[in-house]
Amino acid sequence: MNISDLPGLQITSSFIETDSPNFRPNCWPPSSDFPVVIDSKDNVISRYGDARWDFSVWHGSTLKIYFGDAQGQGHKLSPCNADLLRQIVAWWLWGYAAVTNPTSLVFKFEAIKPLFVFCSHNNILASQLSDFPDLIRELASNPKIRVEHLTTYLNDLMFVSEMIGFNILDQKGMEVFVSAAVKRHKVQTAYIPTRLWHYQVKRLKECLDDFIAHKEKIEECYKFCLDAYANNAGGKLSETFDGLANKSPFNSREYIGKRASGHIFYGSFDHTARNFEIDALLKKWVDADGVYGVRALSNYMSLISFVGLAYTLNFSLMRVEEANRLRSDCLEVEVDSLGTEIYLIRGATTKTVEDSNALWVVSPSVEVAINAMTSIAKLRITAGKENPDVNLSNDFIYKPVLQCVSHEPWTPGKLSYNKNPFKKPRKYSEALRMWPKLFDENELRITEK
Repeated sequence: MNISDLPGLQITSSFIETDSPNFRPNCWPPSSDFPVVIDSKDNVISRYGDARWDFSVWHGSTLKIYFGDAQGQGHKLSPCNADLLRQIVAWWLWGYAAVTNPTSLVFKFEAIKPLFVFCSHNNILASQLSDFPDLIRELASNPKIRVEHLTTYLNDLMFVSEMIGFNILDQKGMEVFVSAAVKRHKVQTAYIPTRLWHYQVKRLKECLDDFIAHKEKIEECYKFCLDAYANNAGGKLSETFDGLANKSPFNSREYIGKRASGHIFYGSFDHTARNFEIDALLKKWVDADGVYGVRALSNYMSLISFVGLAYTLNFSLMRVEEANRLRSDCLEVEVDSLGTEIYLIRGATTKTVEDSNALWVVSPSVEVAINAMTSIAKLRITAGKENPDVNLSNDFIYKPVLQCVSHEPWTPGKLSYNKNPFKKPRKYSEALRMWPKLFDENELRITEK
């Protein structure tokens, strides 16, 4: 194979050019010290021989793969199988039809790595698998294998095996694999049953409508809480993020009233919630029964962020990762020649065709979700910009991410916002655990009918 014929990196990044040190390897397979990932200042992040490749600078948030031939968490591979896996990933990076998106590369890696783990456990090289039809059948029948994707990748690799330098499954091996895979394949329903779709949309909309009806009260209560924390920290909100210990304004153990020191105590937070007429709202949607603390307010705000994202996805063709990165100015309304309003969401695509300024047509009903998420994001940024440990750019202050991380001084733990401003989107299964009042599991259960 002539190395100069390879197209080179196709990853879309502002600091990858044809003269970048990592644009195209100078030999095949690449040498162990060849730079795979470099940052905007040409600092090497990952080299070809590393056990882990870190694509975070390309992705904008944490994204890594582990080849399994070093200490650490993750499935282990024999050194020889790890080297073979590196060659395949290298082909997907620099070969013909190279990926343009690091998430696509990671998806392909995660689909094919179990094959290499399987071969390592059976003390054979992946390049020898065609000689063991019984092992091929065992592999294809493994429920943890993404059969459909792996079939595609193995077939593609078979046709470029001479260029890569080895083959995993030859023609006969592929026939054995496909035959065994067909036997275990189950037909998946290609749509969400109408009853389930209507139920979850109805609950999401009810939650959003309740928030909008109490939006001003929520905002007033949140700002009141920030002011109360700032007061008990000597007037500076920036002094509250390491905790107030027994000076918390919503410490139920303290008497209500003002001390000589200037500290003010309001008792448990449920008293404040009732004063702002949001107690019934919190009890309806989150774990706020009986006496509860100020974290119930943060929990509710996080719920609204989740609900807004879920509702938006129900009425658009966006991927979860795309909607998860929307900013507060994403909603646009255009009027066509007939006077019809067309609702659009502006954001960045994440797959085959990358566009940082793409548009999606959405239902007008999405506006309520965007407004709710925007309110929550702006409230949280109000606190976040006062935190001395968080470095927020003006862009994120004035156009916050709708899925904004929790910045409240009363929430536990240190933030990783400086490393990753985008929080991981939650699945419905996670929402059921975190907010059990949002959905009735019995209503979401698929019946025989």
